[in-house]
Amino acid sequence: MQHTTRYAKFHRVTATRALNTVGSVSIDRAFLEDGRLLPDERLNVVYVTPGKQLTPYVIAGEAGSGLICINGAAAHLVQPGDIAIVEVSNNPAVVPDGVGLEAFGTPREQQ
Repeated sequence: MQHTTRYAKFHRVTATRALNTVGSVSIDRAFLEDGRLLPDERLNVVYVTPGKQLTPYVIAGEAGSGLICINGAAAHLVQPGDIAIVEVSNNPAVVPDGVGLEAFGTPREQQ
């Protein structure tokens, strides 16, 4: 029996931009590294504010920018300032605790 496990979660991030361009979600490269995410990896994104859920893929954004940019058709559903939950599921050998973010996508200080 195989179990699918969530191995990364960015809880209640704030969309910083929404562009009607090539689809997916652009995320600050530093966030991707913290969450062990790879470009082109498939995501589950729940857009809390408009109450929508999509499964886009990751595009690496500029490191340190705090970018959470909704691209493509999803840009019609989400506005800058909307809240989202981004999670990735897979079958990794090790399940990390996830990445802690403060409001507006700022990484929490490491403890």
